[in-house]
Amino acid sequence: GFRGGPHTGPDHLRDQLQPLSDSLGAIIMCPESVSLWQGGQEDLVKPLFQHAVDTTAALYSIDIDRLYVTGLSFGGRHTVLVAMDTDSGPIYPGLRGIIPFAAGMNSEAVADYGVDTSTPLCTCIGLDDTSFYTVSYSLHLNATAAGHTTLFNEIPGVGHTMAFPTFIDEMMECF
Repeated sequence: GFRGGPHTGPDHLRDQLQPLSDSLGAIIMCPESVSLWQGGQEDLVKPLFQHAVDTTAALYSIDIDRLYVTGLSFGGRHTVLVAMDTDSGPIYPGLRGIIPFAAGMNSEAVADYGVDTSTPLCTCIGLDDTSFYTVSYSLHLNATAAGHTTLFNEIPGVGHTMAFPTFIDEMMECF
């Protein structure tokens, strides 16, 4: 999971995802690099994710074909970069699911639609998130048109956050 903008730490997202991890028997990774938030160094997102997965796989018995990637806001954009910016091929061809939550600005523009549509996409957005609704909806439409299996998960009464009472239920819908 990739956290939202520079105002929250990875521990906040990890805390949000912990009940989901407990119910699925999954390991949570929230890769973090201050450089992701300074000077537009998004080119570090993919290698950071790959290093985090490889390191976790070396320490624990995990199934590389059962990876999901998620993130909030700018972290949702990082989710799309890791999973759908596939100019040089996908990082993990067995990636099981892509779950950008309130995908950050221009997320719909960073995906290579049509190159690799094998991983399902569940785009989540709070209906009260007026700043990012269009980005998430465009991402969903573009991915659907390219042949991805998609779900557009609109959540009533929720703004630009993952901290709301039915969060786990909404994420389980994506799984």
